[in-house]
Amino acid sequence: MNKAVVAIFAGLTLAALSNDSMHASAADLDPYGNVLAHSGSSGSAAAGFALGDRAVGFGAQYRGVPYVWGGSTPSGFDCSGFVQYVYQHLGVSLPRTAASMYSVGSSVSRNSLQIGDLVFFTTYCPGASHVGIYAGEGQFLSATSKGVTYSSLTNSYWNARYVGAKRIY
Repeated sequence: MNKAVVAIFAGLTLAALSNDSMHASAADLDPYGNVLAHSGSSGSAAAGFALGDRAVGFGAQYRGVPYVWGGSTPSGFDCSGFVQYVYQHLGVSLPRTAASMYSVGSSVSRNSLQIGDLVFFTTYCPGASHVGIYAGEGQFLSATSKGVTYSSLTNSYWNARYVGAKRIY
């Protein structure tokens, strides 16, 4: 039996193979160097963790792509265009705007965030007007005026504007 077992320890996702060997290529690592869950994982919780890891891993390759209002391609993203693009690549259909995305999925408390959850902020208008993908360790990935980048939920700007989070898997 060569199924992967997913374990969460100190906020890091680790994959351990039952034959006690680790087989991780660079494609199996998230931006922090953590081993991502392997397809041998089973169960909805493990599947959710795997999807979230894949979303962050796929999205991270677009770090530095410039911000473009209304952008939804690798030549330029706005926040919701980026999130929609990432999840569409993984087979998950999402609405186009941050406000519309905030109406889907299940609400998640801030202390229960999992990698891949959508995090929402109020920026240029009341309500959810900015969205990112929670990456673990208090970080999220989103398209900002600085382009696609990681930001901290505890950064004074984002912390003061946090609206909530949704789990879409």
